[in-house]
Amino acid sequence: LTHNSCVSYTAKMQAEEANPAELRFTQCLRDVLRFTDRQIQVLQDDGYVVAEDLAHWGYEDITKWVAHKEKLRVNAGGSPYGDMKRKSLIALAWWVTEKVRTGSPVNLDEFDDQARRAAIVESRVEYDSSKDELTIDKPEKFKYEDWPEWEKSVYTYLYSIRNSMGTPLVYVIRKPTFTRDLEPREQLVIDNAPLVGAVFRNDSQRVLTLFRSLTTGTDAENWIQGVTCGRTAMLALQAHYDGDAEAEKRKQAAKSDLQSLFYRHEAAFSFEKYINRLKKCFDILEKYQVPYYEEDKVKLLLDHIQNNHGEVKTQVSICRANYSGSFVQASTYMSREISRIFPSSNVASANFSKGKNRGGRNVSSTKQNGQNKGKRKGLIVKNNGVDISDLTRFYTKDEWKKLDADVKKKILESPARKKLCAGKDQRGVSVIETGGSKDAVSVV
Repeated sequence: LTHNSCVSYTAKMQAEEANPAELRFTQCLRDVLRFTDRQIQVLQDDGYVVAEDLAHWGYEDITKWVAHKEKLRVNAGGSPYGDMKRKSLIALAWWVTEKVRTGSPVNLDEFDDQARRAAIVESRVEYDSSKDELTIDKPEKFKYEDWPEWEKSVYTYLYSIRNSMGTPLVYVIRKPTFTRDLEPREQLVIDNAPLVGAVFRNDSQRVLTLFRSLTTGTDAENWIQGVTCGRTAMLALQAHYDGDAEAEKRKQAAKSDLQSLFYRHEAAFSFEKYINRLKKCFDILEKYQVPYYEEDKVKLLLDHIQNNHGEVKTQVSICRANYSGSFVQASTYMSREISRIFPSSNVASANFSKGKNRGGRNVSSTKQNGQNKGKRKGLIVKNNGVDISDLTRFYTKDEWKKLDADVKKKILESPARKKLCAGKDQRGVSVIETGGSKDAVSVV
């Protein structure tokens, strides 16, 4: 070494001793990444002097940086690195970024050779997955009655979208009680993302744009008018729609629904709709701090199954004995068994065929005027393969022969059908002889 280089090296070592963070970073580069002094110098000359300087230095950026340095002559600031050292530098940058994003201290004593190898794999997996990232469908337009579900859909949607730092955009509207079911690492990333700075301002505008598109022309638009921040917009909506008065109305509505929801047969109100409505009510009550115990959820689920089919009763008893501690497990079990007992949801149960659909809650609406009376909107009901959704429609002779006697009676006695028949003379009514009696089967 020349005199000048010895002085420079000595000064460098003294400076590193005065800054433990720089010294520890240099040691990590040399001992773990196996960088040469020249490779370390090139990195530090570009401003990467402590581990934290590597935070958010991405896979592609490091790859380009290494390629550029390898093209330069040594006296022009260049240095060869090779593929493994490139991967190791990417791994260290990824590891430091993870620490920063999750709010953990950057302790280089933890980054040993084993951690380096693991980080090489993790960084590559994250890079590959970022190129194929899928986002879920955009939430529906805001509706007052669907506020709890709409709010949750917004959180879910924003969780699927990541910013330039790889952080889910849901951090912009984070609240302490929403995402506690996430894995610890994801939760820490969301909780520790700063709510200040250029990145946040940009992300907040993206979220605000989403809110404006979902609330334009709705009542919710009034509550975010003039707001310039996505986080502020969500807080304003939550303050109103989760306020004491609104919360109390939703709680009372959920409690009322739970008492009036019953499952009787697939034709009028499928079991899938039944358990979904129950879960919606339970979720609302939990959101507003009046949750049901799991045992109480299962008891209500099973107690409100009012189907007289013997096999259904047996399965209810089995479910009560084996799944009383989990609403999800009980619902899954009964859903599977109901599907087995009634293979097609389009086939009316015996109770429906016999006209025993009285009382209880029936989600399938029936229009009460004109020709639509007696038609079940959006629902296909069959008897022996014949569509009987519209009791006033034309039935062919072959269809009529297939129908059960009690179903024929139900069709003939339908008030809507009688009303239509009353407006026709007898030449406009088709009849079929059935054992000496005439049954009207169509209005023509």
